[in-house]
Amino acid sequence: MRLKLTPQNIEDAYNYLKNTAPFNKWGLPDADDLEFRVVYAPKSFGHLEISNSKKLPIIAVSAAHVKDTLNLLGTIAHETVHLKRFMDDGKRGMNHGPKFKALAKVVCRVHGWDHKHF
Repeated sequence: MRLKLTPQNIEDAYNYLKNTAPFNKWGLPDADDLEFRVVYAPKSFGHLEISNSKKLPIIAVSAAHVKDTLNLLGTIAHETVHLKRFMDDGKRGMNHGPKFKALAKVVCRVHGWDHKHF
């Protein structure tokens, strides 16, 4: 049996991470102020999308790649770093530049992930 992704368990993973370091110091939005989606993207584990219509950031996770809890948490953590960068610098912060990499290294150190694969 493998993990069945749902918007609810993506939201639950976000809430778990939001309450752990370093995320708990970032002033992240409540889950109610985000949208969570399951997508079937063959080329990515997930993405952060800024919707023009609803104005809610969307955290999307790909069921094509995320098939277990560890990958779910890692993917949500990665997209949450993008969310923090968006909060700080708008769409200019949506890339994997130096500021993203610095935040990602802290996240990986705290949570035990390899930042080279994050």
